[in-house]
Amino acid sequence: MIKYIILILFIIISIFVFINPIIIRIPFTQSNDIISDIYVITLGKKERIENIKKQEEMMNSKIKIFKGVNGIKLNINNLIKKNILDKNYNLSKKINEVKRQIGCYLSHLNIYKKIKKDNKKGYTIIFEDDFILVSSNFINDTKKIIHTLNNKNIDFDFLYLGNTRNNYGNHITENIYYVNPNQYLFGTYGYIVNNKNIDKIITKLDKIINPIDVIIQNLTYNKLLNTIVIYPNIVEYNKSFESTINTKDET
Repeated sequence: MIKYIILILFIIISIFVFINPIIIRIPFTQSNDIISDIYVITLGKKERIENIKKQEEMMNSKIKIFKGVNGIKLNINNLIKKNILDKNYNLSKKINEVKRQIGCYLSHLNIYKKIKKDNKKGYTIIFEDDFILVSSNFINDTKKIIHTLNNKNIDFDFLYLGNTRNNYGNHITENIYYVNPNQYLFGTYGYIVNNKNIDKIITKLDKIINPIDVIIQNLTYNKLLNTIVIYPNIVEYNKSFESTINTKDET
């Protein structure tokens, strides 16, 4: 009788040991709330709106339009007086280009502040309106990446889904890498924000000193922000579009 009891106990323990880890490893793809929001920053130009709709169809998931800040309409002196813009910002002769850089910066910063205001959990995906999805299964791919990082207890503030210089450093696993500090990290056309670190992110980026991607790059290299990159890129930007920063358009 005792032998049977021991055998039964052994079977129960074996089931718990071998099945429980499987339960624990249920991927985040099963969760609908890991991605709290998907935003795209735009000033509403026709070709950009058409691009957003096309990418939205490919993604098969709703993208929220976030009205960008039109830099041309900004008053540089007022921004400096309000301590939003550092007085040592590189105000080159191309004043409209600088204004657009600042408008771009404020657009991203406004999303961070909305995440904080709305007390969002999980993660937020942010696009600029020239983004192009490379992945044909984008949402599941991003959830899988986040799941992998969480399983490895790797915290991050920003997760770049693409960058213009193909920056990638030490390998973490699969297509996930740390940033290479000896290479430029440019491009904010597609990335993920870790909402739980939003206070830290806002504090570090609240004053404009350089373009947004330069600031994130420098803070990352100085270990003040944690940035992870995906390579090969699963988001690119449409090179046929005229840059909204360098354009000669006065609007």
